[in-house]
Amino acid sequence: MKTENTLSVCVVDDDDLFLKSLKHHLQDKWRDRIKIRIFHSGEEFLKYIPNHKTDIVILDYVLNSLYPFAMDGRSVLQKIKQTSPEIKVIMLSGQDKIEVALDSIKNGAFDYVTKNDLTFLKVQNSIKSAIETITTVKRVQAFRRYLIATILFVVAVSLVMILYKVFFTS
Repeated sequence: MKTENTLSVCVVDDDDLFLKSLKHHLQDKWRDRIKIRIFHSGEEFLKYIPNHKTDIVILDYVLNSLYPFAMDGRSVLQKIKQTSPEIKVIMLSGQDKIEVALDSIKNGAFDYVTKNDLTFLKVQNSIKSAIETITTVKRVQAFRRYLIATILFVVAVSLVMILYKVFFTS
C-alpha cells in the first residue's frame, strides 16, 4: 500500500539473481515503508527517472559485465546528481578498494557498500540512514516554510498598524 510516507527505492544492477534477492530482502524488512523497483542497466533506470519520484537508488558500480558498452555505475551516478541531486545514491561494488569508495562519495554517493556476506545488512542500514536524512530535510523545509509564513504575517500586521497610525490617528 503506497502512502504519503512510502519512499521510492530503485535498485540498479546487472546481476539478476542479486537484484531479485536484494528486492525480496528489502521488501521483507521494510514492508510498507518503501516501494522497490529494479533495473538491469543504468540506461533503463535513466529513462525511468524523469517521470517518477525516486528517493533512494542502490547502484552497482560495475554495470557493464553483460553488455560491454553499457554505462558504468559511476557515469549513472553523475547523471543522477546532475538532474536530481536530492536523490540518495548508495553505491555497491564487489571491489574492496578505497579508491572506488572515495570516487563514489566524491561524485555524490550517499554511501558505499562492498558486496560481501554482509551486503544486505549494510544496505539495510544505509537505507535507514538515508531515510533519516530525507526525513530531517523534509522537517527543515517545513520549518523554513512555517518561519517564512510567520515572518510575512508579522510584517503584514506591522504594516497595517503603521498605516492605521498614519491615516487614522492624529
